[in-house]
Amino acid sequence: MTTRLIFSKGKNPFSYLIGWITWSDWSHVELVCGEVVYGSNADLGGVSTLLLEDRIAQSKRHAFATTPADPDLVRAAITSQMGKPYDWTDIVGVLMHRDWQDDKKWTCSELIAWAHEQAGTHLIHGKPNRVTPQMLFESALVERE
Repeated sequence: MTTRLIFSKGKNPFSYLIGWITWSDWSHVELVCGEVVYGSNADLGGVSTLLLEDRIAQSKRHAFATTPADPDLVRAAITSQMGKPYDWTDIVGVLMHRDWQDDKKWTCSELIAWAHEQAGTHLIHGKPNRVTPQMLFESALVERE
């Protein structure tokens, strides 16, 4: 059993800004569960769901990947955070030393990394003060489809 993720680069200027600020080829990452994606979305105000076809339509490009985590545990962790706001301090606070695991607000990559940790799979090693989509994409535990 594996967890499926979608990494994407949006068509809007905000997506390019996120990529530039985070030195990331990707500006977004979400959990894929069938035809629904779960994640933290700036344009939707925080932790929410979206149809997979809508995510793909909003993307300039995308890629799927899997992790060895139990998808039910990852989804349960994410759904426990539904409705929490987007973490704007991560986007504007490039040089801030902060706890990215603070569960009061989330960016997409923070939420995905944290949910994996709740499921017992650590995609990020060490103690970074931020987690980017690129860091997750390059994790040794992420296998590209």
